[in-house]
Order: sequence, then C-alpha cells, then structure tokens
Amino acid sequence: MNTITTIILTSTLTTILSSGFAAPQLRGNDISGKITDAQNKALDYVTASLIRASDSTLIRTVMSDEKGGFSFKDVPRGEYKILLTQVGLEKYYSRTIAVTEAKADVDLGTIVMTAATKTLQEVRITAQKPFIERQGDKLVVNVASSTVSAGSSALEVLQKAPGVSLDKDDNISLKGKQGVLIMIDGKPTYLSMADLANMLRNMQSNEIESLEIITNPSARYEAEGKSGIINIRLKKNKNFGTNGTLTAGAGYSNYRKNNAGISLNNRSKKFNLFGNYNYGNNEGQQQTNIDRINNYGGVRSLFTQAGQGERYWYNHGVKAGADFFISKNHTLGAMINGYFNKWNDDFGNTTLIGSSTGVTDSTVQSRNVMHSTYRNLSYNLNYKGTLDSNGRELSLDADYSTNYSNDKTDYDNRYLYTAGSRQTTELLKNHTPSHIDIYAIKADYVHPLSKTMKVEAGYKSSWVKTDNDFQFNRFENNVWNNDPSRSNHFVYKENINAAYVNARKEFKKWNLQAGLRAEQTNSKGNLITTGQVATRHYLDFFPARR
Repeated sequence: MNTITTIILTSTLTTILSSGFAAPQLRGNDISGKITDAQNKALDYVTASLIRASDSTLIRTVMSDEKGGFSFKDVPRGEYKILLTQVGLEKYYSRTIAVTEAKADVDLGTIVMTAATKTLQEVRITAQKPFIERQGDKLVVNVASSTVSAGSSALEVLQKAPGVSLDKDDNISLKGKQGVLIMIDGKPTYLSMADLANMLRNMQSNEIESLEIITNPSARYEAEGKSGIINIRLKKNKNFGTNGTLTAGAGYSNYRKNNAGISLNNRSKKFNLFGNYNYGNNEGQQQTNIDRINNYGGVRSLFTQAGQGERYWYNHGVKAGADFFISKNHTLGAMINGYFNKWNDDFGNTTLIGSSTGVTDSTVQSRNVMHSTYRNLSYNLNYKGTLDSNGRELSLDADYSTNYSNDKTDYDNRYLYTAGSRQTTELLKNHTPSHIDIYAIKADYVHPLSKTMKVEAGYKSSWVKTDNDFQFNRFENNVWNNDPSRSNHFVYKENINAAYVNARKEFKKWNLQAGLRAEQTNSKGNLITTGQVATRHYLDFFPARR
C-alpha cells in the first residue's frame, strides 16, 4: 500500500462515519449600534430585532445593555433591517442593511428613540404582553402573545431569543457560554444535549406560553445551570367550562412540512382537566461542499467533498393532567407528558483525493442510512399552596421520567484507487440503544420579609440510572461481527441530595441577591465491557450572589 493510500484511510474515516449533515460555518458580519433618548441618555432593555428585509421574518433578538449598546454577531449573507421597540417609545426601523460574503461589520451609530405621542379619540384599555419583558432576575419572551414564531419548533423559537445561540450540532449556548440548563415548567429535563435538541425540534411553538431566560441563577437552581437557565413554560388554559383549540399547518419548499394539534380543557370551581396532542411530519434536504488540504508525513493532499442527503422525521406529543383546587390558595395536581419520535437520514457523500488541483488519485464514496427512535414519558404529582396573606408559599413535587432512544446506522463505504484500478468496500453499522430512568422529589418554600425582600429555601433529591449500549459491527466473510475494540456498554447511577437558601432584595433600579446551595453526590459508573467500576461520593457548595 503506497503513501497516498494510507492518507486516504486515516484522513477520511471521521468524515465517512459522520452523518454528513454538518458543514463548516463561515463567519458573517456583525451589526451593532447604540440607543439613546432625546436627552442623549442611554436606553437599556430595548428589544432589538433582526428581521429579513424582504418579508419581515424575525431572525434573532437581543436586548440593549446599560450603555444602550446592542450587537448581532455573525449575521449570514442577506438583506436585513433592525427593529427597535420599548413600551412608551416609537418603533424604529433601520435602513436596509446588506450583508455580503466580504467581511464588513456594520455600525449603525447612535439611534435616538422618541416618546410615543398620540391624540386620543377614544380611550380603550386592552391587556397585551410585550414580546420581551424584564421580570426581576429573568428575561421573559412571551411566545404565545406573538405571531413571529407561528409554525416553528421550540428549537427554532429558542434560536430567536435574546442571547441564545446554537452551534452546528444544536448545542445551546447563552451569551456564548455552554452548560445551559433547560427546564420545562420549572423541571430539569435530564437529557443529553442531542436528545434535548431532538425533543425541542419536535415540540411545536403553539404549545409554548413563554421562555424565561435567567443569566445569573439563584441558589434555588441546580448547579449544572451555572452558565444560565432557560425555562420553557407550556400553555395552560385558565378559562372556565369546556373549551379547546385545533391547529394545523403546512408548508412546501422542495419538501413538505406539516403539523397539527388539538388541545382540550374542562375547568370548574374544584377541578381542572386538560390534555393535548401534537403531530408533526417533515422532510428536508441538505447539501455539503467542503474543500480541505491535509499535510501528513510531508505529503500534501487535497480533499474535495460533495454530499447530499434527505431527512425525514415524525413526532407525536401528548400531555394530560388534572388539578384539584382544595381551596382558593391550595392546589393538588397530577400530569403525564410524553413524546414519540422517529428520525430517518439517508446521506450520500463523494470525496475526491489528489495531490494537486484537478488531479484525482483516489475516491471515497459513502452512503450513511440512519433510523432513530425516541420515546419519553414523564409523570408528576404536585402541590402548591399560599400559606397566609403575607405571601408565604410552599410547593412540593414528585417526578418520574423514562427516556428511551435507539439509533441504527448503516455505513456503506467504497474506496476507489484510480492508479491501480482497485476497489475496496467496507460495510459497518452502529446500534446504540440508551435507556434513562429518573426519580426526583423536591420542596420549595418562599418567605416574604417585606414587599421588596424575600427569603427562599428548599430541598431536592434525585436518582438517575443511565444504560448506554454502543454496538459497533463490521461485515466480514459474509457475516456481521461485533468489533469489541469500538463497542462498549456503560451503566451509570447517580443520586444527588441538595439544599439551598437564597435571599433577594429589590431596589428601584437594581436588586441584590445572595444564596448558598449544597449538593451531596453519590455516583457509580460500571463499564460492563471491561468490568471497570468507579464510585464517587462528594459534597460541593455553590454560592450565588449578585
């Protein structure tokens, strides 16, 4: 085997075994500016929206800082406008901004927003929440009160939220920091980032009431959310009687996209029964074109890669529950929530390899076919009570969640050596079932000391068992054989017991917060493939202050 053949096998293996849906991201332009009022005073917490100039589609939002500054990073090629809004001020639309391939950041300079003045013909009072508002230590995106996210998935809604970004693998960052804790109705999901992204991709925006973005979490929240917390609040009907909604949507652009959902609710003085079902069925296509240069052992090789694939996914989401109103201030509740999803990828890829441009020494052709199944069911029992007229609150929760995923991927790789007219075929497949069971109990107590100061305390215990079985198989001598060097079976058990206390004082324009969270962790990891077992027991303290 000559030198160039060795380079082919070592340099292309990662590309061949990947699904092919990841492509390098080119850095775009930055668009920035500063916002002041007519008296040249900097305006903070102004909502700056990046919208497409042609149809006003919302791309991304940010909030201005205490100096009035705002910035959109890495804006892709296209034509855009900036929309600025804040209650009590006139809306501001910028000129059309053209973003080209050439790197040229755009500074809009200082933008002056003026007070909204209207002549009142008739006084009408209506209640409508702004799209983005500040509530204490969190930023709230009121998804239900806006049409900008209609027909989108929860993952697409997150991409438009201030400070939130996703990389090519759908890892979620908040203000550029990863390690963000995603919660749904105040409860951690306990899912891996890949499984979480899949769940959010299959959750429809019409299920969401709001997003709560907390960049500096208090001691009340799990330590894993030190980079920030995004809490997704789902809709809950509060109207009396029996009512419901039926939604449906469809789209087509080379491939179809459709979704439908139904929500029913029956509320009386003592009981509230609710349930919903959502369905989505989507198709998509992605193309990749990558040029790379590799220097290995003094040999220079050029790789020209072109790929195209189709993606199909189907999702079913269900939720049902009941609330029993013991009295005006005390409620018992039970809920079941779940999703059932299927995901299919079929991606073909051709890589031309040569020592110089236009000269092909070898070719790698691959076809990767993936079939994935995801299932999740979670159960919750809860109590919430207001203990007196001063606002003391107690909430109790007991949760159980089971998550199952199963990925099956077939790899058909062909290596063509032009010089010797030889061909080598390699057939591989992965089977990666994963099962996660989670149990949790928690109690939270809020004690107001005054209208502007309160103390919180609470306790939580959780038990998690994760069973991951990665099976790598190779087709040899007309039979499939497991490759033990690339397979492993890992079982992980973890118990966390946590307690916290937190105090918060609000002032006119700022607030002061201090707290401490203690977490005692017991874990056991069992690598069944080799028989290795690792156990850990430790206590950590996490202060929170601002």
